[in-house]
Amino acid sequence: MVENDFQGAGKQRLFLFRGLIELARSGDDGNYSQHFTSNLEAFWPLKVGARRTFEFLPLETTKIEDKWSLTLAVTKRRAFPIKFCNYEVFYVTYDIRKNGKEEERWTAVYSPDLRATVAKIYDEGTEDEEIVAYNLIAPLKQ
Repeated sequence: MVENDFQGAGKQRLFLFRGLIELARSGDDGNYSQHFTSNLEAFWPLKVGARRTFEFLPLETTKIEDKWSLTLAVTKRRAFPIKFCNYEVFYVTYDIRKNGKEEERWTAVYSPDLRATVAKIYDEGTEDEEIVAYNLIAPLKQ
């Protein structure tokens, strides 16, 4: 589970498979969950060049008739600085499609050691590229 605090703009709790694939989200902007119809474990172990497509169903009655898919592709492996440490990360392209048309695309900077997405890159490789990294990564209190 990941908890995001948007500095006065609301909070959000994400439930992620292995810290990468969103299964459910709850927060000030509402709740969302999805059910994957294939084995998510098949994407691991991560390696550059790996690519998998998973079909899923958003658990909302208004979207049940649409065909949804998530394609993950590992494009890079490198060191990524967080505070005073460097972690090995994989760049994983996250491509969500509805009825074959792109709905959402971004790149997750994923650390297998932390089992967490430590940053997101929007519009990667363009002049509009934006990296949104977490300021703090800490265990949640029990």
